[in-house]
Amino acid sequence: IGNVKQPTMKLFLLLLAVAFANASLDPVRWCVTSECELQKCQRMATEFRYNMGEPHWEWSCILASSTEQCMKWVDLGYADVVMTRGEDIYTGMRNYHLKPILYELPELKLGVSKHMKSWEEISVAVVPKDSPISSWEDLRGVSTCHASVYEPTSFKLPVCHMIHHNIIPSRGNFMESFVHFFEKSCVPGVLRSYLNYNRTIPSSVCELCGSEDREYCHEYLDKYSGWEGASRCLAEGKGQVTFLPHYYIETFREKFGRDYKLVCRDTTEELDSWHVKSCHMGYLPRPTLLCSHRVSEEYISTLQTLLINAVKTYSSKVRTFDMFRSDIDDYVCKQEYKRDLIFKDTCRDLVRIDSEKQFASDFFQIYDTCEALQPLPTARFCVSTDESYEKCRLMQKYFFKTEKVNEISWGCVRASSQMECMKCVHNGTCDIVSTDAMQTFIGGREFLLQPFMSQYFDVFETPIDGRRVYDQSIYTYTVGVMLKDTVRRRFGHHLTWVDLKDLNTCHAGISEPSSFHYPIGWLLANGTIPRIGSIFQSVDRFFKRSCLPGARDWDMSRDLILGYEFNYGFNQTYFANFSDWYLWNMPSTWTWFTYQNVTPSFLRHFYPIEREVERHTRESTLPYFRDLPMDLIHRLKTHVPRTVYERFIGPLTEHFKHYNFYQQQDPSTPFFTPEFIREMLTPDVIRTMITPEFMSEIFTPEVLYELDIPQEFISGRYTERYFPHSVMRYLLADIFPTTILPKVMTQVLYQSIVPHFSDFSDRVFQQYMPLLQSQLYFQFQSYLPELLPKILTETLPILEEQLTVE
Repeated sequence: IGNVKQPTMKLFLLLLAVAFANASLDPVRWCVTSECELQKCQRMATEFRYNMGEPHWEWSCILASSTEQCMKWVDLGYADVVMTRGEDIYTGMRNYHLKPILYELPELKLGVSKHMKSWEEISVAVVPKDSPISSWEDLRGVSTCHASVYEPTSFKLPVCHMIHHNIIPSRGNFMESFVHFFEKSCVPGVLRSYLNYNRTIPSSVCELCGSEDREYCHEYLDKYSGWEGASRCLAEGKGQVTFLPHYYIETFREKFGRDYKLVCRDTTEELDSWHVKSCHMGYLPRPTLLCSHRVSEEYISTLQTLLINAVKTYSSKVRTFDMFRSDIDDYVCKQEYKRDLIFKDTCRDLVRIDSEKQFASDFFQIYDTCEALQPLPTARFCVSTDESYEKCRLMQKYFFKTEKVNEISWGCVRASSQMECMKCVHNGTCDIVSTDAMQTFIGGREFLLQPFMSQYFDVFETPIDGRRVYDQSIYTYTVGVMLKDTVRRRFGHHLTWVDLKDLNTCHAGISEPSSFHYPIGWLLANGTIPRIGSIFQSVDRFFKRSCLPGARDWDMSRDLILGYEFNYGFNQTYFANFSDWYLWNMPSTWTWFTYQNVTPSFLRHFYPIEREVERHTRESTLPYFRDLPMDLIHRLKTHVPRTVYERFIGPLTEHFKHYNFYQQQDPSTPFFTPEFIREMLTPDVIRTMITPEFMSEIFTPEVLYELDIPQEFISGRYTERYFPHSVMRYLLADIFPTTILPKVMTQVLYQSIVPHFSDFSDRVFQQYMPLLQSQLYFQFQSYLPELLPKILTETLPILEEQLTVE
């Protein structure tokens, strides 16, 4: 908006206001997910707008990147309707609270029952006729074949159905329960899918898949992917059961014969008996049109009538436009994409959904059961080599089959290096990393990791002292060796200690900690070697000559310990020193630091008070602030006029200084009253901030894009593309005052006042700061919608007509 000249902007908004005044009903903004669908939608919108009977509604199209983004936009009010299929129906209704209004109906054979008409797919289990499997209970421990992880009828639907009917015991979430119930499977695509976000799915779920290399267990490239692939997996004896949709049974019988049967609850049936209800393992609703839950029943009823009438007009071959055809030459896109655009090509009618009745209750009960399952605790190993990763995957596979051990969901994460692994553990994307002593030191010092288990290699060998029992030691021993003749010659026969100064030393190599890092670190830590300059300077001054193989060509930047010593002596250029190294490897020190949950110098190097405040400011944001782009908050902070700081933020900060956070406060007691906010945040104060220049600087196209506002609304090409007249009203009257500005103002105010309180304790940040944010946000949310329209109409006079019309 900031790029449009002022007169043009005024004329444009005036035209919008006139258009809004002349519109008899709200528009229908149809959300689509591809360029092909957009072309068909625009053609359909043109036909509906000009060639359909009364009432004449305004139809338009909005392009999103995915169906879920469409559902989000419908929920936010950026769009009005979206067509959904399969699991997206559940996501839209449960996660975004959308309402179903119509579902597709294909051409059906005569005699199909009313119950069958409402389902797109019915899942059934198929086994060979000579299989001993005779009921759902007999499926425990068998091997399974599935078409794809993204085919609910073949995978999630029957699994959730069996969990819902207590055939599969609930052991964590539905994926973990599936792994514990079946022996091995081929579920193409599962290892790369969203289900494996924790990397805890074992390799047994792909063990039966038939391809190799990059096609192995791929959702559509694997030999056993798709309906035919899953059927072939069963026919070739790889798996003992497969799950198919009811409509594929006839094709299956033609390709693979009749020597198969359906597995039902307590018995088996012939393939032709798929209509028997006790053989059904879940139902998938037909493609369904969803709209916002905020619209009125009158709006829904009128929209249903319009679309049902449109089917009668635009689904015949007589008309130039057919709602249910996708292979039209006018749509400029690849031929393989010209199918099932908006509606499925097999659709022949749209059926009204009664809002008084529960829609697809069997489907929602099954999926609700799965969504309510709680995942097992996770333990994700991070490894940095291919060999370690393969071993981890093999270990994971057997852990899932071992009692007690399988009460945890084990995972494997592949990283590029041990340092990356330690970083992953630190940021929570994995849980465990196996390290040597040097890596343990760095992991504890720089990533706040804690050692909790030590490997012991000498259990079955006789140690030096002759003991065979495990002595709970976490040490390895480094000793210094000298020739006896050298000792006698230099120090005599009755020595109790030796002076190492000016000796010649031999080391195994700079890459061998036991020969260099450990002994030199110990000698530095106990003061034997004076610390003068860097480690190398200290060693050079103390010993006469040394042999340290590899030192000349050693890459110091890659050495976990010595790399930090390279520039020793300059402030802020090193993090580790060898004095800490010795302390870190003392058992008592380990125990103490573990108890305190800090590492030797972590707080000193990484948590000065300024960073502590910054961390709490950044990380203690409540969920309703996390969707704000950081660029938006930064822009607002840098563009807020000094007047706002002097007359609002400053006084509010002073107000907080007199509040005692350390006393036991009633959580319901506000830190301030709404009257206090209204007294400081006067219209004059807010008027100095909300200017046309301010809005154009803050709400750039990039920021609006990050706010997930449809591209059509922010493209600025108002004369080239159709721009719905309700968008400007919606953004300025509904979204900006009630959602965007309260969030941004709360974050700006919070980040402005917190750095003034450097003595806050963790308890204050954890208990009171979220409460402070909540109260700030809800007071802004209640006050700004009342205040802002007045300021907007004064600042941008042309908006007054539009808001008045509204």
